[in-house]
Amino acid sequence: MTSDDTVSLPLASLLDGDRVVVTNNLNQMLEEVDAPERLAALAEVLGGLSDGWTSPAEGVPVGKVRLNFYADGAPHGNLSIGKGFLAAHVQGGFLARDSDVSTARLLLRALGVGQLVSRL
Repeated sequence: MTSDDTVSLPLASLLDGDRVVVTNNLNQMLEEVDAPERLAALAEVLGGLSDGWTSPAEGVPVGKVRLNFYADGAPHGNLSIGKGFLAAHVQGGFLARDSDVSTARLLLRALGVGQLVSRL
């Protein structure tokens, strides 16, 4: 997935919330995380993933694990995690970027659900 038209996406602020529901690609709940220290750790990881986002011509990929973000009980975006990509649904649109299993592991460990990396 490459494109000359990449944008910066401030994930940490766009996906700030009080709860993350981790689901599979069929929207079946795997975990729910609302511990402030876990959400803060996730925000720190997200802060380093702002660059390189694009809208791939072949479409945005679908990951096997998705982080669904909620604030005050309402959903407001998600981050789909795959072995070689991240895909974000924020502000009514979809963007994706190249990634790797190490980054997926960092994201999931920040939430305390590192064991889910095996589902990728």
